[in-house]
Amino acid sequence: MKAQANYYDKISRENRIGEFKEQAKEVSKHIKEGDSVLEIAPGAGYLSIELSKPGKYKIVTNPAHLPGL
Repeated sequence: MKAQANYYDKISRENRIGEFKEQAKEVSKHIKEGDSVLEIAPGAGYLSIELSKPGKYKIVTNPAHLPGL
């Protein structure tokens, strides 16, 4: 199982990272600085990682970590 996960990680980083960066750029157009973003079923988390790079948003994968819930 670990070999499959490592393979998926390698292929995703090599072939899909541009896709995740573009998705993050599009999502960023719709959220404000300081907002929290809940990513449901993040998989390996590549989109979350790209969204968090500018440091403008709090990325959470557990709704309990969202303010006001």
